Amino acid sequence: MRILLPLLLLCLFCHPARATTVLPIQDDQEKRWESQRAAYRQTLTLLGKRPRSEYQAAAEKLKDYALYPDLKYKEYSHYIGAVSRKEVDDFVERFGDSVLATRLQQQYIQMQAIQQNWNTYLKEYKQGQYGARFECQYYWALHQTGQRDKAFAGARKLWMVGTPQDKACDPLFAAWKAKGGITSALAWERTGLAMAQQQYQLAKNLEVFLPAKQQTLSREWRELARDPKRLKDINRYRAWGNDANPLILTGFSRLIRQNSALAMELWPQYQRQFRFSSGEKGVVT
Repeated sequence: MRILLPLLLLCLFCHPARATTVLPIQDDQEKRWESQRAAYRQTLTLLGKRPRSEYQAAAEKLKDYALYPDLKYKEYSHYIGAVSRKEVDDFVERFGDSVLATRLQQQYIQMQAIQQNWNTYLKEYKQGQYGARFECQYYWALHQTGQRDKAFAGARKLWMVGTPQDKACDPLFAAWKAKGGITSALAWERTGLAMAQQQYQLAKNLEVFLPAKQQTLSREWRELARDPKRLKDINRYRAWGNDANPLILTGFSRLIRQNSALAMELWPQYQRQFRFSSGEKGVVT
């Protein structure tokens, strides 16, 4: 007992001693983090209000802070017109696993379009790398550097979709249209794509490229999509013959969901009056 008692007393005092050494370390770390947070906020206030070099100097003091990549991204984003390719490459090399790296690359490439550095744009942008806006600018860059056949081939590909295209395509489409690229056949085909996507306003806008007969068909197509019960009047479509097939199929695809009994009642009449392929029949049956 005489030996155990001192050992027990020693154990009782060892834990508080350990706690008193841990807590000051934690307090110091918290103070350091708070100091870095304050410095981060202060650095951001310099952006655009003080010389870039002053912002850079303040940011460099936070190189070991978790939000240092954000500070550098905000700097490059703000001064994107003056950012060099090397600065972008260095950022991507250091922070390539961050979404900020992709954003910076996009902003740098976009700036080439804004500054009309078309040769640089073609060098920097990899086709299909980002979205439609960049694709439109890519083909416009080809146009502006004399590669018009490739540019117009791209214009057709970008135009032939069932949804409105990015505004960045407007100059490319205007040049393509001026060279006779937009034909009534293409416009009718795109009308079908738009109707399949229920893009009725786009279908309406395409009417300006259609002859009178197809303009009427286009208007009826939209009406039928909105009110498929119009199929009850088969005489409405007889005069157009099989040109009305796309309209009729759209109407039935809607009607069969709204009133399948009525669709099954009307379908045999239409099969007798119009020629449908096996694929077209599959829409209804």
